[in-house]
Amino acid sequence: MKLLISIAAAIVTLILGFAGGVQFQKMRHAAQDIEHLLQSEQSEQRYATVVSLAALDTLEAGQLDKTKSLLARELAVYHHAFHEREASFPEQQRLAPQIDALSIKSATLKEELQKASK
Repeated sequence: MKLLISIAAAIVTLILGFAGGVQFQKMRHAAQDIEHLLQSEQSEQRYATVVSLAALDTLEAGQLDKTKSLLARELAVYHHAFHEREASFPEQQRLAPQIDALSIKSATLKEELQKASK
């Protein structure tokens, strides 16, 4: 009887240890995923800040055409890279239609879109 209880206790301990190890692995991977997301967010914000700095600097220098070109180039790169992928996005998250609509009014953007498609 004692042997049966000892075996049962060992099995329960083994199962609990395995389950604890699995949970620990899940938590470790979750922490890594969160760290990766934070780094990605920081990288995206840094890129947006660099573009904004360049745009504001050229505006302050009175270089309106250069500013338009800088911003239009960024829009064209996005449009070229993600236009087809946006089909799977919800309607309100799609930027390509807004870029297309603005290109009707902006000769600079239209020119950059044509460059990107070549």
